[in-house]
Amino acid sequence: PVFVNNISETLSFEEDDSVTLKERRVGYMVVLNSVSFVSVSLPEKRFQNGEWSLCKVRCKKSWAMCALEKGTAVGAVVVGGGPIGSVAALMLAARGWKDITVVERSSEPWVSNPARTFSYLVSHRGQKMLREIGLDDELSKLGVPTDVNSFALVSGDKALQVFRSYVKPEGNRPGYWMLRTHFLTAIYRLLEQRSDVIRVLKGYHLESIQKVVETGALELELHSDSEGASTQIETKFVLACDGANSKTRTELLSVVENPQDLDILTYDTPAAQLCYRSLQLPLKPSLNRNGTVGSDPTMIYVLSGHGFGSEPSKSSFRMGLLPVGIDPNLPRRGSFTMPWQHPFWEIKDTENMFRAFEENFPYFPVREVISHQAMEEFVHCEPVRFPLIQRIRKLSLLEGEASVFFLGDSAHAFPPDLGQGINAGLQDLEVLYDTLHQTQEDVAAASSLYHEEHDEDIQALMRLMQIGGPYQYRQDKFRNTLWVFNQVLRKNLHKLAPGLFYPQVFSLISFDLSYKEILRLANQTTRNIFILIFLLVSLCLKVVL
Repeated sequence: PVFVNNISETLSFEEDDSVTLKERRVGYMVVLNSVSFVSVSLPEKRFQNGEWSLCKVRCKKSWAMCALEKGTAVGAVVVGGGPIGSVAALMLAARGWKDITVVERSSEPWVSNPARTFSYLVSHRGQKMLREIGLDDELSKLGVPTDVNSFALVSGDKALQVFRSYVKPEGNRPGYWMLRTHFLTAIYRLLEQRSDVIRVLKGYHLESIQKVVETGALELELHSDSEGASTQIETKFVLACDGANSKTRTELLSVVENPQDLDILTYDTPAAQLCYRSLQLPLKPSLNRNGTVGSDPTMIYVLSGHGFGSEPSKSSFRMGLLPVGIDPNLPRRGSFTMPWQHPFWEIKDTENMFRAFEENFPYFPVREVISHQAMEEFVHCEPVRFPLIQRIRKLSLLEGEASVFFLGDSAHAFPPDLGQGINAGLQDLEVLYDTLHQTQEDVAAASSLYHEEHDEDIQALMRLMQIGGPYQYRQDKFRNTLWVFNQVLRKNLHKLAPGLFYPQVFSLISFDLSYKEILRLANQTTRNIFILIFLLVSLCLKVVL
């Protein structure tokens, strides 16, 4: 699909801005100073008898806002402008698409909820897609490479254990730790550079989806709470990137012929009982009272807890600090992950939370480091519950002449055990990129091919999430010990017989292999371990008898 600019006229407005109004099919866009979109309010009849009717143009602080006429036909619609949705739009632009609309509920998608400030570890798996949109070279400026990253365990004024947290497989590029807000800010800068082909409707959310019988397309009704306005756009190409509770999926249930294709399949995991919340820390916080343990922004820190209240053994908790970047002036956030029934989550008072911190971290200068305001905000933020492992039954579908692709969390969601959330979503885009190439941009053909080529790998990912590292959060000390033992055993067996045994999934996930291949190697290693145990037991019995 290519825009045809039938009319181009320059108008002057009160603000003395040069505004070009261009007809694009049924809809219109406005280009401000030849670069940015502005929001435009237009009457139904704009061009009559060769003259422009009066148009009111309202400049927006945020770039790339464009009001659409009711019934506008567009080439591709991306629902959700988060990390996966925004990269999806750039991927289509890189493939030559000229008519892309991104619908994003938030007016500032790069701003994170204080309780949900996540860091991403973008591995080689996700970097492949970023390379296609020209962002991979920026990763070193955005984050911390894993090959220089270290892990520090802090448990007292003098106790500090430092060791490497990453083993780089031969031939692989390092991964990069970065804050979600930095990642999205960089992505939206790229979107701005491609504003000639990408419209971003920030502050709009999907209201409903209807089938257009005459054209075989889908009509998406969008609504803006801030503007109090609604608009409809028609398309035959929808990319659902709107999260685990996908509104796209919900609205399609009443439209598609086979609603069972949209079933969500769930898989149990011990990590699903966990809750997460983060706490704002100052720049370069001291992590012990004598100031000997600083806070390097390129390192991972874990503060070990001693417990609080009448049962310290049941109430201890840890605080983790993930890398934020190479800039020492970046603020840090402490993250807390515990079972939902942990007494920590029952504390609803700021002063009581300070006391719990002081008892749990007697070596940590709590009141000197954490402000009263930061602690108050922390206490009153609801924790985030880790989801069950889930996937949609069919990753893409063809309804009439319209194709819908599910990507990222809308296709599969799981706890952050293996750091695959962002990487699996970017890999979805890589597969879509390849299928569009194979079908020469035939979206209908690509919708069938995308599911066929990708579904088996996603099923393998679901199993890997179950066995990879659900006990790393120490919610069950016995099972955590078994998990650590399993890692050590497989690592050493791999050194002794690399063709028969492979490292644990937690390490294998960093190899440049498909999820399906990683699961095969993990199962092969498990089978060979049981064979080895059987042979050893048989040998012992033979010696004894």
